[in-house]
Amino acid sequence: MVDSSSNSVFRDELPAKLDEIESSLGTPASGEEQPRQKWDKLFRSCLANLESGDAGPLESLAHVCLNRRSQGRDVSCGWLIDSCLERSGDNDVSTGTAVVVQVCLDRLSTDDEVAWAVLQEFTFAQVIKKCELIIRSRISRNNPVITENGVAADVYLRLDKAMRDKQSAMPKTAREYFGLAARNIRWQITDLLRKPKNEQEEPGVFQDLAQSTGVSTEALDLEAWGRFWLAVVKLPEEQREVFDLIWINELSQYETAKQLGLKRDRVKDLWRSIKIKIAEECVEVLPHLGRLD
Repeated sequence: MVDSSSNSVFRDELPAKLDEIESSLGTPASGEEQPRQKWDKLFRSCLANLESGDAGPLESLAHVCLNRRSQGRDVSCGWLIDSCLERSGDNDVSTGTAVVVQVCLDRLSTDDEVAWAVLQEFTFAQVIKKCELIIRSRISRNNPVITENGVAADVYLRLDKAMRDKQSAMPKTAREYFGLAARNIRWQITDLLRKPKNEQEEPGVFQDLAQSTGVSTEALDLEAWGRFWLAVVKLPEEQREVFDLIWINELSQYETAKQLGLKRDRVKDLWRSIKIKIAEECVEVLPHLGRLD
């Protein structure tokens, strides 16, 4: 059972706790934990509560970090985003991403620009990874002016327009947001793959947002990636949503099951079926989807 009173106390104590962590950024005391280590311990404790069924501490942490960013104090919010984007490879744990995204969506109802900026950072990070995976292949060798940053910028603008110009279609839940983000990523990348090379251009915006993610892949050609995305489009709706959550948004199978209201074993079976179907169309890309077991 969730104890709302203890969550309230936790939230009240958070600003002072974060002040203490950030105060030692420059010169941590000898033998003392580094500030980021202290943050990691705090974040992991929130994830432990989440996996026990209590999202309150992580929700509180997200709200306090967003409030601090709105005051020009960005350190803890940056750590929050980094921590959610870290992937352990364990499919049975939560990354916290869905909870933080939901907090941001709830705050958008009050036109919270900080919440929107954080949502953009989450989505842009996933876009960059997927674009690196595809653009750093033979297509970039044939046309070196195309970069993952350029494609990501197009996706960013497309998603921004979808959310800002169509208020009636504004996602209300993390599941809806992940779906919107995944659809725009798919559309932009497939548009690029269809274009003649002489029409593919570098937009030249948001270059400062692109960060190295360490993705390293062997070259795959344009035709192979085309078959990959065609196989994704042909997936039944339930499988495509699982693909979007696990591969594009990089949620764990545990989180995907929670978002979709499915049992963990059902998601595991669906993900295996997805990989088999994609392998039938494009076996070259299978290493980027993980093992079949």
